[in-house]
Amino acid sequence: MRSLMLLLLGACCASHLAAQTDYRNLDDGRPVASEDAWPIEHRGLELLAPIGVTTQGGFTSTLVTPELGWGVWRNTMIGIKLPMSLESNGG
Repeated sequence: MRSLMLLLLGACCASHLAAQTDYRNLDDGRPVASEDAWPIEHRGLELLAPIGVTTQGGFTSTLVTPELGWGVWRNTMIGIKLPMSLESNGG
């Protein structure tokens, strides 16, 4: 009963919580496929350098894709990326 009272009191006194506004769902490899896409904010610059490493049977593949994005206009962004790969067979 006490837990229920505390829950109701918390629900009545709750205020607006600050949420994360800068999340990435335009990037490659992100699992978000059904959400709305959010571009970089107007006049904002963003530099990303995601790294992926895959190892299988002594063969290692490292993929780095640096990307530079710019918020040109409101709700409009342009960017350039350069995928680079390093592969080795353990030697």
